[in-house]
Amino acid sequence: MNNALVIGPLAIPYALLLVFAVLTSSLVVGTRSARKAHTTVEPELWKTLIAGLVVARLAFVWEFRSAYMLSPLGMLDIRDGGWNATAGFIGAWLFALSLYGRRPALRKPLQAAMLIRWSGS
Repeated sequence: MNNALVIGPLAIPYALLLVFAVLTSSLVVGTRSARKAHTTVEPELWKTLIAGLVVARLAFVWEFRSAYMLSPLGMLDIRDGGWNATAGFIGAWLFALSLYGRRPALRKPLQAAMLIRWSGS
């Protein structure tokens, strides 16, 4: 058995499908919780995702910096699959914690959404 869902010429890795499932459920739970608090949390959740992705890529590049110093523009080529999931997860959580402290109205929606991410990883 391979590690990807194959639909015709398209092959989607199961790990990527799991990430999409966690992100979708996090957005749904956060949005529903925010609706109860009469606020919106979706833009902050997208910012959290982007922060996590940037930290994950930077951590990977730092880990293999000797290879990337030979070709510095290679740092921008994400097709090499270079992501440090642990660093990205920590970066996303730290970003969410910074939002948690600055925007009290978002506390419950952020908690609900980030707990989904915690349980899904």
